[in-house]
Amino acid sequence: MRQENKIVTLKTKILLITLPLLILSITILSILSIWSLKTNNVREIDSFREGEIKRAEEALRNYVDIAYASVSTIYKETSDNDYLQRHYGRRLEDVISSVESYAESQMALTDKGMITENEAQSRVIDFVDNLRYNGGTGYVWINNSEHPYPRMIHHPTVPELNGTVLDDPRYNCAGENDQNLFQAFVEVTAGTGSGYVDYMWPKPLENGLSENRAKLSYVKKLSRWNWIIGTGIYVDDAVADAREKAKETLTGMRYNRGSGYFWINNTDTPIPRIVMHAVSPELNGQILDDPKFNRTEGTGQNIFTAFVEAALSNEQEGGFVAYDWPKPTENGLTEDQPKLSYVRHFSPWNWVIGTGFYIDDIDALIALKIDSLNAQIRGTIIRSSLLTLIIILAATVLITGFVSYSMKPLGHMKSIVNHLKTGDLTKTVEHRSRDDIGQVVKSFGDFQNHLSNTIIEIKDLTSRNHSMGSSLASNIEETSAALTEISQNIFSFEQQMEILDNAVLASMNAINDISSNNDELDSEIDEENKVLSESTIDIERITTNMQTIVNISAEKCELVEHIEQKSADGKQQIQQAVDAMANVTSITDRIRGIITMIKSISQQTNLLAMNASIEAAHAGDAGRGFSVVAEEIRKLAESTADNAQSISDDLSMAVVSMGEAQNLSIKGGEAFGSLADEVEAFTHAFVQINNSITSMSRDCKHVMEGVHLIQDTSSHVKQDSSRVQKSSHLVQEQMKELQGISQMTRNGIAEIQIGIREINTAIKDIASLSMDSKSNLQSLQDRVDYFKVVM
Repeated sequence: MRQENKIVTLKTKILLITLPLLILSITILSILSIWSLKTNNVREIDSFREGEIKRAEEALRNYVDIAYASVSTIYKETSDNDYLQRHYGRRLEDVISSVESYAESQMALTDKGMITENEAQSRVIDFVDNLRYNGGTGYVWINNSEHPYPRMIHHPTVPELNGTVLDDPRYNCAGENDQNLFQAFVEVTAGTGSGYVDYMWPKPLENGLSENRAKLSYVKKLSRWNWIIGTGIYVDDAVADAREKAKETLTGMRYNRGSGYFWINNTDTPIPRIVMHAVSPELNGQILDDPKFNRTEGTGQNIFTAFVEAALSNEQEGGFVAYDWPKPTENGLTEDQPKLSYVRHFSPWNWVIGTGFYIDDIDALIALKIDSLNAQIRGTIIRSSLLTLIIILAATVLITGFVSYSMKPLGHMKSIVNHLKTGDLTKTVEHRSRDDIGQVVKSFGDFQNHLSNTIIEIKDLTSRNHSMGSSLASNIEETSAALTEISQNIFSFEQQMEILDNAVLASMNAINDISSNNDELDSEIDEENKVLSESTIDIERITTNMQTIVNISAEKCELVEHIEQKSADGKQQIQQAVDAMANVTSITDRIRGIITMIKSISQQTNLLAMNASIEAAHAGDAGRGFSVVAEEIRKLAESTADNAQSISDDLSMAVVSMGEAQNLSIKGGEAFGSLADEVEAFTHAFVQINNSITSMSRDCKHVMEGVHLIQDTSSHVKQDSSRVQKSSHLVQEQMKELQGISQMTRNGIAEIQIGIREINTAIKDIASLSMDSKSNLQSLQDRVDYFKVVM
């Protein structure tokens, strides 16, 4: 009963040793996997943050480059004569047309004999002298077309030129070849009667004339008087208009649902001034020296000074500045938020153009990314826990079954040994197993058979000796022969015991070799499990990354399809805009025709009013009231003509703008068509990429399943090896016990041999001791009968 308790205790010990080691191994692997996931997540978050910031910085560059290109385009237009002619030419032509109309009216009076030619010219000169526009910088002059150099008839801002021949070298300032300015006027009017000339000329200011400045003038010839009348615009006036246009353009530019905007500050030292701020217009024109602007990250420097330094550090690339600034929302401005801005220097106007993005937008994306990764980790922990529980239960069942199965032959052998204690040799040992334990059981069965045969022989001898006990004295020689035969049988039995000892020793050596091989096998399995664990981590990382790419690719496919739809809608809307602009242009042309008719009517009305004034003057006091009415009619006609001209100018500018917009819309429609085709091709390519990545992800999962299968197989092999190792130790202990039994048997045989020698020594006394011998033989018969054998 104590032996059975030992076997149960051994099974319990195997479970108590194996299961904690298995749990510890799985726990360590799970902890390492989770730690690896968290480490990878930290790296992925850092990479994601860097990528988002880089994308945001690149977007800022693009936005500022767009704003910079818009300002640069507006600036370049101010140095383009074609643009100046298109933009300001109508205004200049209208001014000259008003002078021409007035001169023609005076010529008509001359033709009627109402005034002399000189009076008419004097009236026109007076009219020109008082004509001003553009805040006093716009005026009209008159020179003649004499050769080789013209003469100045009248100049309202430089009266000392009046009547002089314009041959001074300082007038050599027209065009690229520095031609004489007034000769250029004569040449440009010789063909069509009018034209444009660019040159350098002083600009009238409040405190006098400035130095020479770039100017574009329109001149027209009055052939009757051989006059050339002209007016012009200074380029710096156009530049001022361009600056205002650029500021208005950047003020209206928005992105990111209105949270993205632009500002402009200059490069004044020590503190810049705001030129334009889209969301804080109250800052426009202010010197930004308030301490509240000292908020750059890390240094607390004035942010606008930092903008200037960053922009001037690299004229071509610009620079970035980090600071805090309120964020515009639907409900107004928020508290100060971390912000990163990109600025670039526009050197012609000393502007620093900038925009920025708020860091909290990226932080929100990172928070969503962290939540997603944490959810993956939680899922991994739950799956690992369930897998660990399943493995532990399966291992418990397998270990228990294997130990029970391996110990079954030894339990059967223990039952046989218990029968041997009672002298029963009729029970035989079954040995179906081919392992070491089976071999031990087989050897024990062989020993049992040999012992049973020996007992049978002893019984036979004892029976014969008992029958011969009565005639022992007469048959002493036969007894001696029988003892000799017994001695030989004992010697043979001793040889069998030596053979059994050798077999037991060989079995122990084989078991030791198996134990050693199991140790090497365990080491190799550990190495294989280590490599498989590292491969599993790498493949899991690859599978996770592939799954992330598949998810992102699926999202981007939807985005590309949305872009494709938007491109088609944009193309259709642009075509509708082109059609609408064509209709507006047609309507505008009809309005211009009406305005031309109004101008003609107003000119005729003006002439009638002037004639009425002359007639009223001839009538004397009787015509004074009529003269007042005629004067009012003339003023009304001039006002109507001016308003009609202003409307005509605005319509002309609108027609030009709509024409440009129509051309741009057509080009935009073509670009949208090309973009739609490219987006469609890009969509197909993106879908193919998504399918390839999805296939690769499935392949990685199959590889992962194979690796897990190898790991499970390795675990089972190692568990089987551990069970074999435990069984080998148990067999070794049993072999040692069997070796001890064999030694005891050999000692008993030695004692029997000593007894036989004593019997041989005392053979001579047998005759006298026959009765005692008979008694001893009966006792031996009783002892042999103790054993039960199969006869």
